[in-house]
Amino acid sequence: MLNVEDLHFGYMSREVLKGVSFEAGAGVLFLIGPNGAGKTTLAHVIAGIYRPWRGRVLVDGVDVHARHENKVLVAIARQQPPFALFNVESPLEYLRMYCELRGDDPSRAAEVLELLGVPPERKDLPFFSPGMRKKVEIAKLMLAESARVLIVDELAGLDAQARRVAVSFLREAGRSRCVIAITHNPLDIQELRGRVAVMMDGRITAVYNDYDEALARVSERRHLLKFAYRGEAGRLKAALERYALRSSLEWREGVALVEAVVAEEHVQQLERELAESGVLLNLTDDPITPLLEALSAGAR
Repeated sequence: MLNVEDLHFGYMSREVLKGVSFEAGAGVLFLIGPNGAGKTTLAHVIAGIYRPWRGRVLVDGVDVHARHENKVLVAIARQQPPFALFNVESPLEYLRMYCELRGDDPSRAAEVLELLGVPPERKDLPFFSPGMRKKVEIAKLMLAESARVLIVDELAGLDAQARRVAVSFLREAGRSRCVIAITHNPLDIQELRGRVAVMMDGRITAVYNDYDEALARVSERRHLLKFAYRGEAGRLKAALERYALRSSLEWREGVALVEAVVAEEHVQQLERELAESGVLLNLTDDPITPLLEALSAGAR
């Protein structure tokens, strides 16, 4: 269905994609990698937004960049859509224009927007919040019936209702179409299921049948915890020395800003100990970044 052959692309003289090649059929393919690896650039080249310096993108054997009309074979929900470039005020008007340009049926546009929690006739589209913009981008995918490849650049920012609708749609679409999902959130991978491609420094370095297979390549599962802590400095330092494989912290006005890499079996212990000795604020748990670091270092 999708064949990416030796893609090279960059900005000015800086090469970002350095010979990307992979194949994907029906189903979900997750694209994970650190910031700056080239994931979004790759998505834009596959979608026909950028023309590659060298290489080809084939969908069912058709070169996406050979003719303008071939671009309808791919649809993308962008991370930061440029709505201000279009002289439209309502999301319904925007989606009808989008469907008309693609040759798709716009009759379900209002229904899809309402499913996602977007008032179709609002007149402030250029000023939508990032979360509302993401909903409109998901709506584009749901209406792109002519697309054989669907790309979603992050599901972050969706509320619970919109996320359920998006995940359900992508899961169903993956039965007959190729879905590429760029993510930093393991919840996306656990809910949708699919193959996992790791991207580093402009190249696809590995493709795994599923997330568990990627994790199995790492001897010890780790999490990157980021949090703010208000409490006893001594207890914090002792807990980090006991549980963190590495950590950094900075004190600001009595609050410690902490980043710590912790083995999976010690995450709850660290959280519990810190909650008992102070106040744990704004904790985020990121198991993707340590996995990428381990895979890039060749950990087994």
